[in-house]
Amino acid sequence: MPDELQPALRHDVVDKMNEAEKGEVRRNLEAWRFSQFMHGEQGALICTAKIVQTVPDIDSKFYAATQVIDEARHVEGLQPLTSTKGPARLPAQQQPGQPARRRHS
Repeated sequence: MPDELQPALRHDVVDKMNEAEKGEVRRNLEAWRFSQFMHGEQGALICTAKIVQTVPDIDSKFYAATQVIDEARHVEGLQPLTSTKGPARLPAQQQPGQPARRRHS
């Protein structure tokens, strides 16, 4: 994506960076973007599976199951992008450069 379209790259701090540092910022932004898409698709997969559980008749279950399959394909398609491109898969809604949120047990 062109730098002009990324608000995070239109900042005085970024202007002072060398090309290697800017490249790292770009990679982190893209990792974050792909991670957010992945989390959205995972959420859609869970929601559509719940629909299959809640609809009363078999025809509705079959119809909803086709959506589950479609969402599963999306997750499978994004999996390589989130595991091989960029620094790491980020938790949902975590901004690049922020420390990871801890889960409370």
